[in-house]
Amino acid sequence: MKGAWLDYPTEDIVVTTIGGGITNLLFKLQGPPAEAAILVRIFGKDTDVLIDRERDNALFDELASMKYAPPFHGRFTNGRIEGFLPARALEPQELSNRSPVDFVSLIAQEMGRLHGLQVANAGPPGEAEIWQVLPKWLQLAKGLTFDDEAKAAAIKALDLDWVCEEVEWLRQKLCREPDGADSRASATSVSSAAEKRANRFLWEVVLCHNDLLSGNVLHADGWDRVQVIDFEYSGYNPRAFDIANHFCEHAGFDSNFEKSYPTADTQAAFLTAYVRAVTTPEPGTDVPGEADETAEEGSTDASTESPRSDEDSFVEALRTEVNRWALPSHLWWSLWAVVQARYSPIEFDFVGYARLRLAGYRLHKKAFFGIEGEKPAEDFFEFRGQKPS
Repeated sequence: MKGAWLDYPTEDIVVTTIGGGITNLLFKLQGPPAEAAILVRIFGKDTDVLIDRERDNALFDELASMKYAPPFHGRFTNGRIEGFLPARALEPQELSNRSPVDFVSLIAQEMGRLHGLQVANAGPPGEAEIWQVLPKWLQLAKGLTFDDEAKAAAIKALDLDWVCEEVEWLRQKLCREPDGADSRASATSVSSAAEKRANRFLWEVVLCHNDLLSGNVLHADGWDRVQVIDFEYSGYNPRAFDIANHFCEHAGFDSNFEKSYPTADTQAAFLTAYVRAVTTPEPGTDVPGEADETAEEGSTDASTESPRSDEDSFVEALRTEVNRWALPSHLWWSLWAVVQARYSPIEFDFVGYARLRLAGYRLHKKAFFGIEGEKPAEDFFEFRGQKPS
């Protein structure tokens, strides 16, 4: 730190613990009233097995210089010093609020801003990290050992070999072939121009947050926007993954996806705001994607479509595809939880959370891919992971 902070007697600094996180320890340091507060982030024990901390610090510094992240004041061996924002983190149920504050649109706009940024410290641009991270975390999870026999048995019951099969199944369903052909089976075949445009738009690899849960969205009275924080899992991924992951976070740590996954109307409102944030077309022009394919389909006369109906059909196609990307989100965080169950000292039922995310995977596989026989596990509603204080 520089400036007045170096001269403050220790006894004049007020330290407050900030709760809510399940990865890092956070502290607010407040000096004399004339000095702005700072936030000290101490990285969670052994989280470097999941997070590249060199990249994390470099990306945060870069985003701070672009005025997207809070100020970056410095780093130390196992943490970082950031500017403290006088705001509160949202609660999961607020993510779907349209009034009195339209958090749905505000978050969509900030996500759109992030997806438009070009940075040097988030991995190779254009390469989707998800298909590298999932196998890496899966291998890590399968190699773990637990002294606690009950925990070891619970991890075994998750059936990581099945998870491995599902990762490959998803790769085949959600990835495009190198030549741009649609490699997915008939259950997800593309049959309209709007769907083709939506898929090309959603498959674009952009800078994603990858962890946009309620605790990483700040707001204060009088603000006309929200502040996104915590970029330790950020990297380049298809924009569809970031959106779907955010939809899953509407359920919070309770992971009651049947109750809290956003409704069709909420999804449409988010996607409409997102599309408008990413690009603001001139009146009468097309929304993102390949607009010239309508004529090829022969199913719609583009000359008779109004800009509004064109946007509506595009957003509906986005909704269909985005929801399918909820599945890799479930696998991502279930594997993360297994690793955390081995290393994290924080009091949280990581194994129970992994079990719930895999149950959510089964639920959404049936809902969004129409795969028969995939039902939520019997213990789907047994675990209600309380947020640590």
